Amino acid sequence: MFARFWRQGNTLQATREATNYLFDLFKYLGLQPSFKWPHLHKVYAILMKLIVCVSLPLSFILSYWYEYSNMTNEQLLTSLQACINALGIPAKIIAIVMSMQRLHQALDVMDLLDARCQIQQEYNKIRQCAMTCNRLTIFYCTLYCLYVAATMVASMYSGKPGYALFIPLIDWHNSLGEFLLQSFIEYMLINMAILCQAAIDGYPVIYIYVIRTHMQILVERVQSLGTDLSSSNDEHYEQLVQCIKDHQTLLSLVNIISPVISITMFIQFAITALILGTTLINIFVFADLSGQIGSVLYFMAVLAQTSPCSYQATCLIDDSEQLALAIFHCKWIDKEKRFRKLMIYFMMRSQTPITLTAMKLFPITLNTSVGIAKFSFSLYTFIKKMDFGQNLK
Repeated sequence: MFARFWRQGNTLQATREATNYLFDLFKYLGLQPSFKWPHLHKVYAILMKLIVCVSLPLSFILSYWYEYSNMTNEQLLTSLQACINALGIPAKIIAIVMSMQRLHQALDVMDLLDARCQIQQEYNKIRQCAMTCNRLTIFYCTLYCLYVAATMVASMYSGKPGYALFIPLIDWHNSLGEFLLQSFIEYMLINMAILCQAAIDGYPVIYIYVIRTHMQILVERVQSLGTDLSSSNDEHYEQLVQCIKDHQTLLSLVNIISPVISITMFIQFAITALILGTTLINIFVFADLSGQIGSVLYFMAVLAQTSPCSYQATCLIDDSEQLALAIFHCKWIDKEKRFRKLMIYFMMRSQTPITLTAMKLFPITLNTSVGIAKFSFSLYTFIKKMDFGQNLK
């Protein structure tokens, strides 16, 4: 299955294929129903949601109640940086489950956009988009699972559980066997949560990349308007009408997916600054070498939660701005009056760039992502100047 998207010579031409791995991951996590053994999958989905949305956050909270006095500062911060993220997962899972119909509805709009493709160059862009998006899903899962593995290896080396989760009937202080059992259960629980996080963080990047691909195809299509000398004025006019319809279809795709992205990205932006600040303190103040390696990987994973989506959203603004320029630079001078009037209307409609927002409070752009990173560094610098680490060491 993986080779299908890594071969350059495949015949993949449907944009909806870009979400294949994403929806496989959703199905594995129980976030969408399965047509194979539906009743068994419902039970499985309920168990997965209970583990990730109830058991894991509760285990973190109870661990601070029962184990706080036994935790080292490094262990506490390692647990906190994961706990903050874990507490945000239930809200994002609820948003995804409630919006799953929108995610599937967007696939039907993608099919409409695919139907307008006519030349090999456009098919190549769609094929490349599908392969890139499925690779993004693999990248997110690999990066996040790598962090969990690194944290577990560091905990085994130090002889203390990485997160010190509260697990009933298990006290890792008693014996090596209970310590290994505690570490294994923690690894499985955190892995489930981290895969949920990978799916939730990956879907906005994939959908925005799809929108960008079709916007680029539309820009190239508009640039070629009027260049075919063998076509009549009526045919040129019809081509312009079709480009306007393509733009409207593309905007409908944005309208379907943007409310979902808005909710999950708002939640993620809200907790990212706190996570980054906690992780920086752990890296530079408390963690030993093995803990620093795990925290650096976590730092990268947290940046990957917002930065790729912010980057793609910023690029989408630039791509949508190119459309108005492409309309102006098409071959319109020698065209009839109705063509020029419709072109002006199209240009006016396309001058508003496509901007995604987080709950309509702030735009999803690189500037927002960088601003949050700057805030976390400022928070770390402030705490460092207060000799926070020296007082607790």
